[in-house]
Amino acid sequence: TYYALSERIIPEPRLGVGFYNGRRFVQARYRRTSQLPNVAWQRVELADNPVSSNLNSFQPILADHVNLSAGTFLDPLGADGSLSLFAQSLSEVPISGAGQVILGLETQGDFFAAPAGQTTTARNYGVELTVERKMSRGFYYLLSGTVLESEYQNLDGEWVNTPWNYDYGFTGSGGWEKSQELS
Repeated sequence: TYYALSERIIPEPRLGVGFYNGRRFVQARYRRTSQLPNVAWQRVELADNPVSSNLNSFQPILADHVNLSAGTFLDPLGADGSLSLFAQSLSEVPISGAGQVILGLETQGDFFAAPAGQTTTARNYGVELTVERKMSRGFYYLLSGTVLESEYQNLDGEWVNTPWNYDYGFTGSGGWEKSQELS
């Protein structure tokens, strides 16, 4: 990816291997991504932490993703089930003078600003369980649960929770469709 603001080219490799035999699968994946933080955080000046806005100093946040997954057909439920372990390591994440991680998102109504070049590292990791029944006899559903940690390194070098660390999440959807004959 080429970033014109910082005149930087960042390779984004992807690699995956897997095995599938019709009823079971195992796979491992790696990918690197990069993105610029939201420009709003760079434009704000806080009274106690003045920031010079230099759009050319923008550096992309780099993220390395690793995912290990396994799944199988669950006969009693007529569904597919999978278990995934994931980890993400982020670098060059903007951090405020108060030591709070910022990703261009609002925090309690205020955008935090970071002195130019002040960055940290962050990490996310966890496990996800998914059960999915594809359309069969008009009925389908998808259930998913995730347990995760989302942390960043503060100015003292300690790992602390990000504002987006919800520890766990669950989601589900489903439905029934009456089949209709086409004439």
